[in-house]
Amino acid sequence: MPWTPPGPARDQEPPALAARPLDPLPDRLTLSGPGRARGRRLPQVRLLLCLVLLAGNPWSVRLITDWRYELPRGPGPSGLLGALGEVFLLAASWPRWEFRPVRSELLAWWLAENARTVLFVAITAALLRRLDTQSLAPQRAYRVLGVIGASVTGAVLAAVGAVVLHMATDSGGLRGVNLTATVLETLTGAMFCGLGFGALLAWASVRRPGPRREDVAATWLGGG
Repeated sequence: MPWTPPGPARDQEPPALAARPLDPLPDRLTLSGPGRARGRRLPQVRLLLCLVLLAGNPWSVRLITDWRYELPRGPGPSGLLGALGEVFLLAASWPRWEFRPVRSELLAWWLAENARTVLFVAITAALLRRLDTQSLAPQRAYRVLGVIGASVTGAVLAAVGAVVLHMATDSGGLRGVNLTATVLETLTGAMFCGLGFGALLAWASVRRPGPRREDVAATWLGGG
């Protein structure tokens, strides 16, 4: 009888390897930073919508116009305060909207005013979301400048779009109007609106803490 060495046969796999195959390597862990959360509503956007709805409706615009005429004017500290108050009220009522035109010949003006408000809200909200999803973690001072810049940019672009739309849809209402003065007045109001709304939106932005640099670094390392 030939001698057979102990142990499993050569044509059979070890029972341990056959019963427990090697597991593949786990997937790379991806950490998402706080600024990349989808569907999250920014407090600046909510505040922007509330301000436009409250200050831009027809009843508030009429009330703000009456307040502008009642402000003190003339030299001295009272006149300076009145001028600052007029600038603030002008900025508050700039993104106005109407349900329907007052007269049929003002249809182009009504369409341009409503389009200007919609463009201002849409562009500013898009820029604010873009700032919130950036890969860096800016300090509060840079966040304030970024929010104010987004508001001013949205207002100026909305003003330019409204002027172009008004000129394209006008049916004779702009005859005899100094277009240069009108465009300059519109852009000046847009700058006032952007600065005024930007200051309030920046205040809402700095109330909450920004993304931590540790989270941003983990996002970059994790590939998120």
